Amino acid sequence: MRARPSAISHPPSFTSTKRTVGRARYVATTAVTNLSVTRGFLLNHLIMNAASTTVNYRLFSAFRLKSVELWATTATLGSPVTSSVEWTSSNGPSIIHSDTSIGTAEPAHVKTGVPQQSLASFWSISGTNESEALFILNLANGGIVDITYEAVIQNGETPVSATTTNAGVAGTVYMTFLGGVTSTALAPQSYSALT
Repeated sequence: MRARPSAISHPPSFTSTKRTVGRARYVATTAVTNLSVTRGFLLNHLIMNAASTTVNYRLFSAFRLKSVELWATTATLGSPVTSSVEWTSSNGPSIIHSDTSIGTAEPAHVKTGVPQQSLASFWSISGTNESEALFILNLANGGIVDITYEAVIQNGETPVSATTTNAGVAGTVYMTFLGGVTSTALAPQSYSALT
């Protein structure tokens, strides 16, 4: 005689929090020197939704960085360029990853994951330590930077206004320039840009 399969007494539990992993790409329209990328900037500007022509809202309630990758080359033979990512820390030394281009054919290339115990290794949550710099960026004109992140999508929280005065089209999702709406040094790629 075959045993009857046990019945499920109720539907299984599941995690309703929606998490996503994404990559944002920016191109330097001018040389970038010691740009501090803060928790607040990434919460406000990485991806936002325009509610009207004057009000924008954050789509994420929390995020954390996974990696930063950059490429930079020189336009002039014999003038190498150095680009870098500096991970900041409150309980140890900062860690700098840098590379220098060789000629016009070999770009500087840095690919770095987030170091343990750096400020960027912890989740960034709306309203918490938003002025902290997660990393400091130096990038040559024409350079490219990719930021890979994990984010939690808003789920019933009261929407937080993104601190920007730029107008958008209601219902449209935007990115802004890396460094904020007052800086146009790092333009977002392949996504609607709020300028």
